[in-house]
Amino acid sequence: MLLIHGFASDSARTWEQTGWLRALDGLGHVAVDLRGHGQSGKPASGYSPGGLARDVLAVLDEAGLSTVGVVTYSMGGLVGWELARLAPGRVGRMALGGIGGRPVARESMERVREALSGGDLDACVDGIAGHRLDGPPPAPVLFAAGGRVADLHR
Repeated sequence: MLLIHGFASDSARTWEQTGWLRALDGLGHVAVDLRGHGQSGKPASGYSPGGLARDVLAVLDEAGLSTVGVVTYSMGGLVGWELARLAPGRVGRMALGGIGGRPVARESMERVREALSGGDLDACVDGIAGHRLDGPPPAPVLFAAGGRVADLHR
């Protein structure tokens, strides 16, 4: 299972601190830190969904993983979508959480960065703003979205 976090976060915040990695213990997973986030380098360019997807593909190649299931959150959904388009057959299925069909608004990214103390992510904002999920699903996909937790108990 490949886990891809969202904007202004990292794999520790999104997957480890929320209990996802404990839930997947023993099942096999790779949690990446996208370019400019967490433990990854922070180069000046390469932050488009396609550029980030190429980074993730390099991680899969290095790990010797030919096919993976993908779970994403927010901006990670753009990256997972592009990964499946870039490398047909490498993504068996995807679960995309916290992402809609509209283009990513620069203002929304700025609010998220402020709320999460995301630091210097200007290059990422420039590379992602305006992008959206495009074309037919490149792999079987489950979209997970919702409101309040209380809504789940009705």
